[in-house]
Amino acid sequence: MILEAVSEDFVPFETVAHEISACHVETFRLYENTQIESILLKSITDKDVGAYLLHSDPPYVTAVEATSDTLGRYWFHITASGKEYLSELIEKESRSLHRVRHGRAVLQSKVKIGASEPTE
Repeated sequence: MILEAVSEDFVPFETVAHEISACHVETFRLYENTQIESILLKSITDKDVGAYLLHSDPPYVTAVEATSDTLGRYWFHITASGKEYLSELIEKESRSLHRVRHGRAVLQSKVKIGASEPTE
């Protein structure tokens, strides 16, 4: 969820928090900013997300160290390893959904076969 929130562009903490909150409205799970900060900082520590200071002049982007006290000052973006990890997660989810769909199809075919058998 953090990786998806920062995968398109450089985004400030407020946007990350909004994206995560909007994502979980349907599940009625609410995240407090402190939880989001913790997840974001772990993603930075794991090198899946980078923290940056943006400039209007070259160099336009400077990598920085972020702490819970400085998260509001910086912009965040997915790193190369974060993209790889996100891709792996999406692939696993896709395979899992395929298995669920396949399982449902098999179950439905068994139900149809069972329903068409004569009853005594």
